[in-house]
Amino acid sequence: LNEIIQKSKSRVAENQAFSAVSGHIKTLERYNNEKSYSLKFEKYKDNIKTDNFEEYDKLLALTLEPDFKKDSVADILAKMNLYISVRYPLRLSLYNAEIIKSKSNIDNNKNYLYVSPRKLYFIMNNFKNVKIIGPQQIEVNKEHEKVFREYIKWLNKNNLDKYLLWNYNLRLNKPSKYLNSNLFAVNLKRLLNNLDLNITMNDIRKSYESKLIKSDYYKSLSNREKEKEHLKLLAV
Repeated sequence: LNEIIQKSKSRVAENQAFSAVSGHIKTLERYNNEKSYSLKFEKYKDNIKTDNFEEYDKLLALTLEPDFKKDSVADILAKMNLYISVRYPLRLSLYNAEIIKSKSNIDNNKNYLYVSPRKLYFIMNNFKNVKIIGPQQIEVNKEHEKVFREYIKWLNKNNLDKYLLWNYNLRLNKPSKYLNSNLFAVNLKRLLNNLDLNITMNDIRKSYESKLIKSDYYKSLSNREKEKEHLKLLAV
């Protein structure tokens, strides 16, 4: 009986020791994770590009929505290229994003704007660092939803409802889809230059992040919540 009692005590002691070690390991892991997040977001403190940097509020003010009743086809497409790219600077990954109203036939190698009666969001399956952060879903802000829906309605009316973004081919005098991200980058830079903005998509992303990290909202977030905000840019 004494032998059984001693073995039982020994097991209890072993379990207590294991629990203590496990607790210490978990505490250490939490510390390392928090330290890792702190280091990760430290870089955003100086996230302002000196060359060609433009304040994000200025970009917003210069890229307003078109008049869908009065503007020409070319102007509407140009303005919506800018409107979407400034508010949702998802690298160059929206150049061939398709508009869908059902998720039944989604291709895991494509990007989409999903449109439902209640909300709209981007389904991002194909972008530069998808293997690192995985596919992402990014909801369209309520304040932008009206413009998006008016634009989609206009695209439907003009038989352009397959893709979200279109280039206006001046030589052919009609809309054409972007064949690759490089063509989108060239056209976006041209449209920005027309506004006297000598910037690229990467510069837009810098401006967006600069405004974000200087905001009171951002300062109130935990490191994990901050990470979620940066994921909205498909950033790590």
